Amino acid sequence: MATAEWYCYAYQVCKEWAESLGSEVASASATELFQLLLGNDTHGAPVVQPCPGDADIDPTSYGLMVASLTELTSESPLASFRQELYETLIACETDGQISESWLAKDLSEVLCEVLLYTDVEPVQSETKALCVQAVISFGHDAIALLAFLLVCRAQFEFGRGSGFDDETQWVGTTVLQAIDHAREYLVSEYAPNLSLLEIMQSFPS
Repeated sequence: MATAEWYCYAYQVCKEWAESLGSEVASASATELFQLLLGNDTHGAPVVQPCPGDADIDPTSYGLMVASLTELTSESPLASFRQELYETLIACETDGQISESWLAKDLSEVLCEVLLYTDVEPVQSETKALCVQAVISFGHDAIALLAFLLVCRAQFEFGRGSGFDDETQWVGTTVLQAIDHAREYLVSEYAPNLSLLEIMQSFPS
């Protein structure tokens, strides 16, 4: 399997997983069901087969996958995403450059950069908000991409997945909590009226 084909294949597996979560968060949490992506299927083969080539993101294959299989560049939800995230970053960030650098890039590029290549300790609050708003704005496409990046890091040691075990554990736990937190909000009586700042007030500590 060529590298470009693997990206599309792996994302499709993650998209099927995202769509399988359903709307009942309590009975089908991302945190619990993510183990299915890291485990084995009924035939004993890994759910996501190893990526050919180096354990690192191939920008061309990654970009083609996002462009062909997702709606993450759709103008209307992207504008809403950036506005909500900007207000939250301004409120919680300690580095004034974060909002400018994150919002100037495509969502897929920012998620890849933050979840695979960034020392997240100084930007933990920002990382949580980024993932929650991504799911609120883009639904299954965002959930699938988050799962794809977690598989790349946790299972195949892309980026800082090798040598940063504690950080990888934090990233995995936080991303899955963000998916569940966003899903809980989207099916609550409060949706779509709360700001991201208000939504983040009840994020698990």
